[in-house]
Amino acid sequence: MSPSTPGSVARLVLLRGDSAPEPSTSDAELAQALIRRDKGASQAAWTRFQPMVRGHLRRILGPGLDEDDLSQEVFLRFFHRIGGLREPAAVRGFLFAICLRVAQKDLRRRWLRRWLRLTDSGAVPEAPPEHPGVESSEREARDAVRRYYAILDAVGGQGRSLFVARYIEGMELAGVAHMHGLSVSTTQRRLARVAARVDAMVRRDPALSELARRGAAGRSKAETGEAD
Repeated sequence: MSPSTPGSVARLVLLRGDSAPEPSTSDAELAQALIRRDKGASQAAWTRFQPMVRGHLRRILGPGLDEDDLSQEVFLRFFHRIGGLREPAAVRGFLFAICLRVAQKDLRRRWLRRWLRLTDSGAVPEAPPEHPGVESSEREARDAVRRYYAILDAVGGQGRSLFVARYIEGMELAGVAHMHGLSVSTTQRRLARVAARVDAMVRRDPALSELARRGAAGRSKAETGEAD
């Protein structure tokens, strides 16, 4: 989505002021400025948090996402709901929770598109053809990413966002539970089931299981001090 596109971008621009808070402003101070609707606060928040939001969305959704549209949607929700933030210092976690909700909505859209698409199987499209200039290790890495995200697609819904938040984003268990509106014990049980399912699918995939085996062997050598 380009800056000149009407609609959501126009609404976002209306929230921006003429001047932004100082760059040295803390996250908590910036959140308080947003809650007060201070002039320039939304522009400052966009500048500060947009790279983080894009990174979260990439890691949750994988290849093929529309970063511009989804980032816009995250920030529109963020600016609309910022008044409900009780702890200004927790603004990044508040924003991450919105990222999760937007990502879950996009995943639901992806599932619908997959089933409605005019293909025989509705399977994930094949990776693009290999190019002579791409090193085999790079091709292998790209293929592994594609295969791994296909597994996460199979998990789907809340299970996927729990798994990504805990094991890819590295969030604490209590934080994952809070973001999903679950108790810690429920989150722990669901994560255990999802992790077991992902692990089983990785083991059934020859390419991913081989990469996992080599990764484990490499860690073992590093821990024991063995040379290659």
